[in-house]
Amino acid sequence: MRIHRYRIKGDEGSYHPLDRVLGLAQSEASPGAREMICDLATRLPYRQAAEIFSRITGEDHSALSCWRVIQQEGARIRAEEGELISRIFDDGEAPEDEGDAPELVVVEADGTFLLAQREGQDRFEVKTGVFYPSSAVSGHMTGVPAASSLANASRGLLQARNVWAHD
Repeated sequence: MRIHRYRIKGDEGSYHPLDRVLGLAQSEASPGAREMICDLATRLPYRQAAEIFSRITGEDHSALSCWRVIQQEGARIRAEEGELISRIFDDGEAPEDEGDAPELVVVEADGTFLLAQREGQDRFEVKTGVFYPSSAVSGHMTGVPAASSLANASRGLLQARNVWAHD
C-alpha cells in the first residue's frame, strides 16, 4: 500500500521523518507488510504470495519483491540468533528462565529428497523438525487426553522401547 508522506530535504538528501521513526529504509515495506509477505510466502510459492498480497493491498508486488523480503527477514533472524548464540557461548550469559519446564516435549521430524536444479548433485535432502509441549497437543485436538495423562502414556511407550528421558 502506498501512502503519501511528508518529505524533508536535509544535508544527507531528502527523507521521510515517519520512515526514520519506524526504522524503514527508502522503499522498504512496512513491518505489517513484511509480516504479511512472510506469512504468505512461507505457505505459498512467491508468485502466488505476490498475487495475493497485491490483491489485498491494491498495489503491484512481484514474486522477486517477496523473495527479497524473505531474504532480508531471514538475514535479520540469523543475525538475532547469532547474537544470542554469542551471548550464551562467548559471554557465558544464561538465557532468561521462561517458567516451569513442560512435563513432556513432543518432537516431530521428517525429511524428504528433492531434485536439484543448479546444484552439484542431482538431488538433496531437506529436513524439518518441530518441538512443542504436550499441553499444546491436548488443547487443540478433540479426544486427546489431558497433558499429564498424555505425558505418562508417552513415557510408558518410550520406556517400553528402552528409550529413557529424565528431568
